[in-house]
Amino acid sequence: MVDGREEFSLWVGCGSSVDYDTAKEGDPPPPKESIVWHCFAEAELTLWQRFVKRLDATSALEKLDRDLREILFGEPAIQIIEVRDHAT
Repeated sequence: MVDGREEFSLWVGCGSSVDYDTAKEGDPPPPKESIVWHCFAEAELTLWQRFVKRLDATSALEKLDRDLREILFGEPAIQIIEVRDHAT
């Protein structure tokens, strides 16, 4: 991805969560309707880009996040649950 004059990677992370407190070895997988997927957009910058060059990937990351939301919200089979980032 090129933002202005500097290159960096943008990617989308996705993963599902499992209830390890109640799951036992040999249990069948949960039905697909009860699996919760987490998706997020991320910018990958080197330490040099972050701290020395102070590269800001905010605008590119915001665009990727908007595109991701448009795709996910546009699929009627997907039920969206908004989760706030607890780190901020």
